[in-house]
Amino acid sequence: MNRALGVALVAILAATPVALRPAHATPPAPFHTATRTVRYGPIRMNVPQSWPPGMVSWTVSNDEAGGMVGYLLPNSPKPAGLTDNPLNASPYFTETLVTQQDMTTATLSEATADGREYTMTFNVPDIQTRLARAILASLQVPPPITSTQVVHLLLSQDAGVSVKCAAGGRTWFLVGGPGGAGQEPFYLFRSSDGGRRWALADQTRWTGTPFPDESGMTAMRFWSRSDGIIVEASGYAHHQIWIYRTQDGGTHWTQTNVTIPVDITASERPAIHVGPRGLLTVRVVLSKSRIVVLRGSIHNRRWRLTPGRI
Repeated sequence: MNRALGVALVAILAATPVALRPAHATPPAPFHTATRTVRYGPIRMNVPQSWPPGMVSWTVSNDEAGGMVGYLLPNSPKPAGLTDNPLNASPYFTETLVTQQDMTTATLSEATADGREYTMTFNVPDIQTRLARAILASLQVPPPITSTQVVHLLLSQDAGVSVKCAAGGRTWFLVGGPGGAGQEPFYLFRSSDGGRRWALADQTRWTGTPFPDESGMTAMRFWSRSDGIIVEASGYAHHQIWIYRTQDGGTHWTQTNVTIPVDITASERPAIHVGPRGLLTVRVVLSKSRIVVLRGSIHNRRWRLTPGRI
């Protein structure tokens, strides 16, 4: 994302009032020592007066050169060890308290409406877990960014890394997150009011649940408010094209693997066409000189492969 666009986006969102609120609704665990308040950006919390500044590690992400995708999308999935903080219901806020090898590690990660992600970490001996809970209970944070704000930001970038389609009064937005080692998380957002408000419908979970999860090119097409497919063409798919189908608007998916003659080397998004009588045609570029055409139907999950040349 270019610098001018990034500044404009932050300015737009910053115009929305953001009031600090306690991170916990339950009464905090009592401190048994003198405390002082530490601040990092809009986040505040109480720590023991005796703690040196280096006891708490803070970072903030706002990398205009890298775009917003990497740090505004949810964790995939949220890590285990969530506290009872009600803000953990948000996919854009994660708070953990994990004890391993005689040490307790507290972490906070929150994407905020000003286009930044804040992270915090501190460690205490496991015998001080009660203290760690008291510190987390004292947190005051701004409201996390919403799915609606995330989608509007990403759509305004128009970076070519997302797919959008509409059918039956609904709109879907599919975007890939930062990948590595051939893996890439994907996130599907859904709107029922023409794109004014959005909700996260599904995402990569790394647990065997059918949904795109490899680095590559994706295409999406819905033909009703409930039925649609996502096609994933990845060089890591081992001579296969993966087709995901939903019948409930994108909340749940089934996967069909179609074998192709060679691995994909081209970086071109598949093309999906819905024809008469529900005929589905998927065209995938394998290389500079080869394509495959998959023919199927909106009525079943069977696919027929037709090799060809460009």
